[in-house]
Amino acid sequence: MSSKKLAILTIFTLLILGLGALAFYTKKMNAVGFRGIGFSVKNVEEGVVKEWMGSFEAVLQRDEILKKIVDNSDYVAKLSVPESEALAHLRSAIDVNYSKSRDTIQLGLRGKRKNNAALDEISRVVFNESAGYVAAEKPAFKKHYHEISQAGQ
Repeated sequence: MSSKKLAILTIFTLLILGLGALAFYTKKMNAVGFRGIGFSVKNVEEGVVKEWMGSFEAVLQRDEILKKIVDNSDYVAKLSVPESEALAHLRSAIDVNYSKSRDTIQLGLRGKRKNNAALDEISRVVFNESAGYVAAEKPAFKKHYHEISQAGQ
């Protein structure tokens, strides 16, 4: 094989490998994942945990709270969502999970991995905006959240 053919074959092989790596990276960064804020529910009965989760889910479906989250987190700019679709997009992205292995309730968003930093920031706003409403509705949660806050300081 001549050196010219070898050089062309090498360049072609490197090009194919580079494009494959780029495709793999793009696929991974566009994969959907969950990013959220968790708080401990250790030593809380399972029924109470489910009740709190239901309260968070109900609070996070209210338009006025979603509007506050969109405004306070700069949701439109961070996720490049049209302003007219921001509330619907946020409503579909919000998720409330219970991790039995960690004994935590996690509030957050489902979104693309390439937006993880923005999703983390927005998740903090989601928690901060919703926790007050749930605490007002559920005095047991208010007491538990206050205890967790004091332990963390």
